[in-house]
Amino acid sequence: SILLQYMNKDFYEVILVDDKSIEEYEDILEDYKHDMNIVFIKNTTKYKGPSIARQCGLDIATGKWVTFIDSDDEFYPGTFQYLFYSLNKYGHESEISCVDTKFKVIYNNETEDFIDSNNWLHGTLYKLEFIRNHNIKFNPTLYAMEDVWFNSQFRHYSCYYNMIELFVEDCVIYKYTVNELQNNSITHNNFNVNGIDYL
Repeated sequence: SILLQYMNKDFYEVILVDDKSIEEYEDILEDYKHDMNIVFIKNTTKYKGPSIARQCGLDIATGKWVTFIDSDDEFYPGTFQYLFYSLNKYGHESEISCVDTKFKVIYNNETEDFIDSNNWLHGTLYKLEFIRNHNIKFNPTLYAMEDVWFNSQFRHYSCYYNMIELFVEDCVIYKYTVNELQNNSITHNNFNVNGIDYL
């Protein structure tokens, strides 16, 4: 789905991180490495899972803005273009810490739901400089709920410094797939993030 974005591929980089899963990925990478600006990171830490994978990617990212996608999810065509259009339309980029949207959740390829991205990583564009200035990091020991850990820090600092969290209500940019094996997914289990004060 990243290849289907309506944006010059010289304007963004794709960082793929090995999360130490059992999935075969090297042959797939060979098919796509000439089509876009791809950086691949081999996870050499003692940790595995999405939290350490996201942190490894953040550590080497060179762009101004970052977003995340899981291997079984999709960006809808035009996602990047629309997010940056929203930034430019607002016109005060220095005041914005992130851009939130809605994302679609598909349960076992059947039912679907729409969720605001402000509690999750999916469908959110983050300002990388803001993350680094406030040392906001993923907890590598977490194998689930890493987005709640990350966002609890991010939203805390964003609120403290009166940053604007731009919300684009009329746009669904991300397709999040939940299968029956993801019993620990907070999205799957309707986890209530409002019950957490701060992690």
